[in-house]
Amino acid sequence: MADYLLSEKEFDYMIKMLTEAEGRKVTYATDTMEIEAGLTQKGFLLMDFDGNKDAAPELASLLNGMIRCTERISISKRGCGQGKSSEIIYHYSPRGFVRAEALGNDLRLSFAEKESLSEDLHLPELHEPSERRISGVHTIKMEKEQRISDAAKVGKDTEAEDMLKENGVPAEMGRMMMGVINGSVGMYSVLFERFSKGREKALSINALCGDRYLKAEVTNEDYEDAISYEECDAETLIGLVNAAVEEYLDD
Repeated sequence: MADYLLSEKEFDYMIKMLTEAEGRKVTYATDTMEIEAGLTQKGFLLMDFDGNKDAAPELASLLNGMIRCTERISISKRGCGQGKSSEIIYHYSPRGFVRAEALGNDLRLSFAEKESLSEDLHLPELHEPSERRISGVHTIKMEKEQRISDAAKVGKDTEAEDMLKENGVPAEMGRMMMGVINGSVGMYSVLFERFSKGREKALSINALCGDRYLKAEVTNEDYEDAISYEECDAETLIGLVNAAVEEYLDD
């Protein structure tokens, strides 16, 4: 089966067209005629002499698989090791998997197998892994983390580092957190979502990837949102991801 490459505007148009066909009201963009011409030229949009429109059958099946998905797995890898950054979403329904990959301002859609999901979930390898371990769990309230991030983004590294020390964050962990902001440390994130009626839920697994893995977990401290950081090995992270895949797709 073929891959389909659509711009953001083309994807938005096709989703709205299929939604409208189900009797729901939608509002199209002002440059609809230009979008339709591009889609028709690609063979993605079929029009008869009376002006009736329909999506190419395979593309319609892909898009309907996204619209009617019961589970969704979003995979984000940003600046991880020497690999390229990627944003990929798997939509699961009784029809199978639909894989959507962001490519700049475009979206590539294709049917996929579970083996492809396993490949995309692969944890990035560490670059020059450190042999020193960071012990314990270290928690920072989100309000404080935002202040640290804001300071680092405008070049106030010393101020940001001082705030990390005030929160008892070890130097090695602080350097990794600063590295995410300046781009020298990567982020690996997987979001599992279920939309089945009466079974809605979500689970997020996040890790910083530099010279070690740091699992990042949203939590609560003193009734305030916070993020807890803890060093863990690759086996632990992959174990968490695999367990979530089985829980969300096989129960």
